[in-house]
Amino acid sequence: MTNKNNTQSSINSLCDSKSRTSPEIDGERISNQIADRTQFLIFQIPANIDIDVLLVNHPINIPNAKDYLLYLMHLIHSIPASSKNISIIDTNGHTILNSTYLQNIVDNYRPLLDWLIDLHILQTDGSYIAKKKSMGYKFTPQYQVELKKVRITNKILVKKLTVRKWRKHNVKRDKIQLQPEHLFLYSDIPNNNYADYSTLAKQKLHFIFQWLNSDISVNYDAAIQYLYALKSLEEKHLNKEYAIHNFNCRKLTLDNLKNITENLCHVDSTSGRLHSPFTYLLSDMRAFISREGAILVSADIKNSQPLLSLVFLDYELFQKNEMQKRLAVFNPKNFGVEDSGSLCSMLGDFIQQNEINHDTILYRELVISGEIYEYFGNLLKEKGAAIDIPDSELRAYAKKQLFTAFFSRNNAIFKKDAVPLRIFKEHFPTVFEIFSYIKTGTHNALACSLQNLEAEIVLHKSCRDIHERAPNALMITIHDSIATTSDNFGLTEEILKGHLFNAINADVNIKREDWNESLLKRINSPRISLIQAPNISGSLYGFHDETYPTENKLYSFKYIAKRAGIKSNKKLYHGLRNLGYIQHDEFRCNIPNPAMLDEKQFPIIEKKWRFRTIRTLKATSNGVKFILNLINTNPNEFQ
Repeated sequence: MTNKNNTQSSINSLCDSKSRTSPEIDGERISNQIADRTQFLIFQIPANIDIDVLLVNHPINIPNAKDYLLYLMHLIHSIPASSKNISIIDTNGHTILNSTYLQNIVDNYRPLLDWLIDLHILQTDGSYIAKKKSMGYKFTPQYQVELKKVRITNKILVKKLTVRKWRKHNVKRDKIQLQPEHLFLYSDIPNNNYADYSTLAKQKLHFIFQWLNSDISVNYDAAIQYLYALKSLEEKHLNKEYAIHNFNCRKLTLDNLKNITENLCHVDSTSGRLHSPFTYLLSDMRAFISREGAILVSADIKNSQPLLSLVFLDYELFQKNEMQKRLAVFNPKNFGVEDSGSLCSMLGDFIQQNEINHDTILYRELVISGEIYEYFGNLLKEKGAAIDIPDSELRAYAKKQLFTAFFSRNNAIFKKDAVPLRIFKEHFPTVFEIFSYIKTGTHNALACSLQNLEAEIVLHKSCRDIHERAPNALMITIHDSIATTSDNFGLTEEILKGHLFNAINADVNIKREDWNESLLKRINSPRISLIQAPNISGSLYGFHDETYPTENKLYSFKYIAKRAGIKSNKKLYHGLRNLGYIQHDEFRCNIPNPAMLDEKQFPIIEKKWRFRTIRTLKATSNGVKFILNLINTNPNEFQ
């Protein structure tokens, strides 16, 4: 089922433990290592829900129903808050709840969810695909409000959510996970038959985890003010439902950061990455983090995934970084055997025979120079696959499309919208074939192998060496970057570059990022285009009439184009631009996209809005007059 890892990681996201000094509700967090001393957990649910009153008026005959209901409601925000991979736009605001995992935590979860749905507290997306997608849930509009903290004391639930050993034995057996023996690069593995990979890795990385309880400061009040400002902006330009959902998830992560403990951080057994509130935090919020009044700086590996993929294009690097062992872990069916004639042996031979091909050499040069995204972006534009993308956004678009070669399934190339992927295959055939070879049977084998190599370089090598040379140097990792204080940046950069050179035999640039006000991009830059006329706003696909604030009227851009005598096709906006009705806005944002709906439906109900990232436009004065004239002369079609 999808989202299982996210459900498990959310357990650590908002739990509090009772200290000897009886802290406030948002005080210390629960420690898995002292779970037997845990007395309560703290969950967060919509502020206008009174669970006691609801249970009195609508009793449910299930033991400990109150605590389990609080837990289920808490998951709606804690799961997306603990993962950047969950897009509220892709899920239409729903949170996927994995049924297998829920069954392990809450025996009678189904009637509890039904109870919440019957009382119109939750609603579902109605989408379930066996072994592929679990059902999604979100709060109904009445309960899409800010959250409040509630305390539960059920000892059974507390134990289930805090004891790692219990969770270990409830993992699906057929799921590919790292095991203790997969820390094969290190010989000093503790002899503990009961420890799992995550526990042992956490022990080995003690020099990182020690800083998570250090004197890192968060300007919480300023950060909350920023979140409120961002919420107001998104309410104005997006949707109130999405704005409050984003606000709650961001605040949950900020609360974790404010009261960070070692227990809120873990090493996953999927690829060996370290996760903490820092990895989930909105990047803007780093500007509010400091240590003893000084800002932090991070050393980032530029183009990390393409850069590390070079180990699959050079046989010496393939052997040196023991990639065959990683593939045996993440794709055991195809690479678990290293005999001659096996897929693993065939891959090694193919790499050795094609490492000097023209496209392989070109790819390597572009990746090392840091120009791969620019090159691929220009390539897409030449081939007509990025005509509508402004130059200022071409790099980001090319990066997104290039990553489909890393993360998509092999059959994705046959999809209608996979033109960029086919262009990549055309110009880098050897690279594409090697990537496809690795993903055969297990499409995430390539991504997991590269992430595992990244974890080894950043966590187990670079951070360890930094600790040995400067024991007092602060280290905070966010996957492919290490944050520290300004005085230790030089050492961090030197060590990180050294280990990268050992891995790929090339000097690479390390990007420095200062955690200051320059990161506050979302408020300091426009998020949506407004037409230069009162009460009217516009986008590439539609014009939104806000003259009547109680109604949602979204007029199809294709319809408007047709009325202007322009054919409805993907270049239709060029015609309107040539007529002087619209002009470009050089940024992208998430706005309603009615193009996927019936263009003759007016008005379009808000619930049917589909969101996507598209280029926005501005209407000229002539464009506004044209639109208003259409509205005035065709009132029946715009009701």
